[in-house]
Amino acid sequence: MTAINPNTVVKAYRELENRGSIEKRAGVGTFVSEQSTGPPPDVQAALLGRLEDWASEAEAAGLDEETMEALFDVVLRRKKGGGHNGSNAN
Repeated sequence: MTAINPNTVVKAYRELENRGSIEKRAGVGTFVSEQSTGPPPDVQAALLGRLEDWASEAEAAGLDEETMEALFDVVLRRKKGGGHNGSNAN
C-alpha cells in the first residue's frame, strides 16, 4: 500500500482548479470542468480587465454600446481574415 501525503493531494487539486481543469461545488464535490481548452482563469481575468478598461475608454470618448460591439466585431472579422479596413463596402 502506498501512502500519499494529504498536503500533496490538496496542492494537486489547487493546481487543477487554478488551471480551470476542475471546479468545486459546495456541498456536492469536485468535478472535471466542461471547459477543457483555452487560457487559464487568471489569464482570462487579465484579458477581461483589459477589455473593461477599453470599454471605459471608449465610453469616455463618446461611443455607445452598439458602436463598441461593432468595433469588436470588426476586430474579430480581421482576426478571421474577413476584412482589412473595417469598412462594409460591397
